[in-house]
Amino acid sequence: MKNTFLFLIALGLCCACSDGQNKLETELEAKLKQEAAAASDKLEAERNRLEEERLALKAEREAAQIQKEKDEENARLQDQFSQSDLAMVNKSRAYFHSEPRAETIYNRKFLIRGNEIRIIRMSSNGFGYVEYYNEENDKYTKGWLDLHDLVPIEYGC
Repeated sequence: MKNTFLFLIALGLCCACSDGQNKLETELEAKLKQEAAAASDKLEAERNRLEEERLALKAEREAAQIQKEKDEENARLQDQFSQSDLAMVNKSRAYFHSEPRAETIYNRKFLIRGNEIRIIRMSSNGFGYVEYYNEENDKYTKGWLDLHDLVPIEYGC
């Protein structure tokens, strides 16, 4: 009986140790899962940050390419208009601007196709400061026009 009693105590201790070990294993598994989830979240955040950075760089490259093309077009226009200070409007309406920038347009001040103007000076961004003489009312109008709306007048010898 004594041996049976000792055996039961030993068996109880083993079960208690086994339950404690199972509890530790469960806690360890939970902690590992938690750490794995945190690491996964960090990786996802870093992946998102890198993707945003990649998209920003792509947008910068595209903007730089567009600016390069605009600069080349403006240089071509300047070269085209450098041969003559006379030009003619080739659009149905060529709007005046207060400054050599597209956003400074005067909506009520424009010239029409066929009007001849004199280019006084040019800006580096595709605008020319011009003078237009209106014979009907004997008045001069000056302002900035987009050079894209004009064609140079070249008189041959």
